Amino acid sequence: MNPIPFADDPVRGKPISLATGDVEGLDPGQWLSTSLVDYVLQTSLAGKLPDHVLIGSSNCSNTYNSKLRNEDDTHCVQQMRDGLQPYAESRYRFISAACYDSHFFVVDITFDNRQPNVFERVNVFDSLSSTARRRATAVLHQVQKFLSGFCFYKLGHHQSVLQDPDYIMQMAEFRHCPVQTNGYDCGLFALAVVWHLLCDKDIHPSVFTQADIDTFRVALRHGLSSNPGWATMDNIACYFPVLSMPAPPPPPSPPAISQSNGWTLPGCRTTHCLPGTGFGAPTFLNPPIPCSSVSGAEIGWKQLMGY
Repeated sequence: MNPIPFADDPVRGKPISLATGDVEGLDPGQWLSTSLVDYVLQTSLAGKLPDHVLIGSSNCSNTYNSKLRNEDDTHCVQQMRDGLQPYAESRYRFISAACYDSHFFVVDITFDNRQPNVFERVNVFDSLSSTARRRATAVLHQVQKFLSGFCFYKLGHHQSVLQDPDYIMQMAEFRHCPVQTNGYDCGLFALAVVWHLLCDKDIHPSVFTQADIDTFRVALRHGLSSNPGWATMDNIACYFPVLSMPAPPPPPSPPAISQSNGWTLPGCRTTHCLPGTGFGAPTFLNPPIPCSSVSGAEIGWKQLMGY
């Protein structure tokens, strides 16, 4: 059977409505709502993700709690397990701009219940690093309970995950990332980290800056006010230097297809060298298309993300 959306995946879930109040959250000094973060993720990524990449709702911690509270409803629990247990049959990467205790941060988890070490990678990116561990620990514990109680129930290495409440924390790494200089931009920082991760960009403290976020806030506010569908990856990439870096000069002689690892993004302005999906594959593109033989307009984000 087809699995149900994982952690209320906003990209694969029902269409999200954009309210006027959500857009006003982009005014200077205002906090973003969880519905706006999910809406922007849905608009920018819908139809562009490979099956093994899962996006969590920014309210995923509430999702876990609500589902776990229903454990006494045997029929409801069994329906949930039937719909979620396909996630125990393969390797998945789960990324969420999670909101906990009124703060957004990003968790990036690779899990495979068929392997003895279920959690291959558990990375946390928080633009307010001083409070990262407390918030992330709470969300990661909920992820583990959700996986063991529904997705992995009586399958694979379910008992290992179930018996040790800190099992996921053994792999947790709190990674350096750009730091916000105010108390209200955490949602935009989290969105930017998610987009850079999905483009296989190395996350480090200078991959984007507070100035980039300030400019993007104004652009997103204006764009969504005039066009609810403005938040496409083409538009977003213009505001982040690594996502919109200029194409390098052409090589002296065209390389063979099997030797090329450069790929041109839409608009003919950007070339990315994508090392893969984080799963050992040589590239997102299938089949590979060398940047020297295709214009940016000929390759869309569906190809970029594995279609």
